Amino acid sequence: MIDCIEKLLQLINTGDDRIKDHLDTLMDAIVYIRKLEEDKARIEWLSDMDQMTGHVRLPNECVINNLHSLRSAIDDAMLL
Repeated sequence: MIDCIEKLLQLINTGDDRIKDHLDTLMDAIVYIRKLEEDKARIEWLSDMDQMTGHVRLPNECVINNLHSLRSAIDDAMLL
């Protein structure tokens, strides 16, 4: 996804001046998407049942109700 946006930006940089007005918005979007991808990688690592290094503390009821998914347990905890 990021590669596609970056290629689009390269094309825009050489094109129409009206499009250049939106480059800051596109660059902000790229930075935001990169941060989301980094967060996704963190969650993927934490939710990997085979890794034994990282731990997350959540209310017992959230964990018990969602043994199948760390994401679901986090979602439940966020609703408390």
